[in-house]
Amino acid sequence: MLGLYPPRQTPRQPSPVTLYKEIGRWVTAVKGVAETLPEPGDSAATKDLFAFHRDGLTELTTLLIDYTQQQHLLYYTLIQRSNGARTVAPIAIDKARQCAKLFAGYSRKPKTYDKVDATAELRYLLAALTNMWKWLKPPTP
Repeated sequence: MLGLYPPRQTPRQPSPVTLYKEIGRWVTAVKGVAETLPEPGDSAATKDLFAFHRDGLTELTTLLIDYTQQQHLLYYTLIQRSNGARTVAPIAIDKARQCAKLFAGYSRKPKTYDKVDATAELRYLLAALTNMWKWLKPPTP
């Protein structure tokens, strides 16, 4: 499949470095999806592809919610320490949720697929996710 989504990483020792890498993998994945969307009418523009993207974007939404709202999870404290990441996280969650809903619609009715709209929504998500990623960059020694 185009635009492979990374599996969720669960390190034994959460650190700013592992969190930064985790979010970085998602930035790369979303960028890859935005850059490889098929043209409408292309044989690759199928229900299965759109369902795959819906599932990947739903996983991203869940991951961001878990990391920013579930106090018992490993990365919650690290994100809460960064005012910038805390501020942009709800925006990234909202954009990921919007993208997942958009691809859910395309998976039900592939003829409604609009590459321009899909790319634009993914780019909004990418901007929010990249902003969060930059706020989480660990200090260099």
